[in-house]
Amino acid sequence: AQSHKDSHLYAYLTTTAKGSSGPCLVFCNSIAGARRVGETLRILGLPVKTVHAKMQQKARFGAVESIREPNSRAVVVATDVAARGLDIPSVSTVVHYDAARAVDTF
Repeated sequence: AQSHKDSHLYAYLTTTAKGSSGPCLVFCNSIAGARRVGETLRILGLPVKTVHAKMQQKARFGAVESIREPNSRAVVVATDVAARGLDIPSVSTVVHYDAARAVDTF
């Protein structure tokens, strides 16, 4: 099942989202999931940054700032640690790879 989700996500990001005007956020519901999805997309050649709670704050900040850059086409794969208080108008696509664990995360 995971491989089907991965292939659908990759197809979406390289077709539909590729034609969009900005970066993409992909939310996973676990750190392991974010790492796995991020690494899979990286291996497939996409410009990926990963954001999760086990990262140093400086590293998380750097990853988020990379999608604020003009003309950024980055894909940020994140857990809900990135969902709180984020306002990035340039983000053109948000994908919920996994359902959120809590409704208030949305």
